[in-house]
Amino acid sequence: MSATESARGSDVARQILVIAAFVFMIIGDAVGLGAFGGTPIQDAQGGSFSPDASYLTPATEAFAIWTPIYLGLAIYVIWQALPSQRARDRQRSLGWLIALTMVLNGLWLVTVQFLSVWATVVCIILLLAALVVTYLRAVRTQSRQTDGSTAS
Repeated sequence: MSATESARGSDVARQILVIAAFVFMIIGDAVGLGAFGGTPIQDAQGGSFSPDASYLTPATEAFAIWTPIYLGLAIYVIWQALPSQRARDRQRSLGWLIALTMVLNGLWLVTVQFLSVWATVVCIILLLAALVVTYLRAVRTQSRQTDGSTAS
């Protein structure tokens, strides 16, 4: 197998993984929210995640941000799956990380249903770390493209 064929295979695998990660996130969120008979998130873990559980728990209205975030992720997933995006350097650099953040997002809500509060804390810290790395890489990739040192 040539290097070009290997790169194409890796690119297709990345595109498929990003799609699968999005599907996992949506299913994980549905499980975490109690859609399949589980406990609604505000009642899970003895009410630890209800809006009035502590001063650190966000108000219910704060969760409205997730609709545009998920819509944006859905648009990204479709866009990155286009053949024109397959071999783009930016997709190669960010796609795997974005897939990881989506998996951790879905996993966090699953941990709310089935594991301890501390497991959710570990999961959310891992998600934060993955988001920071993704952001830093996106900024670095953008600055390389802007100064002309890397074309994508």
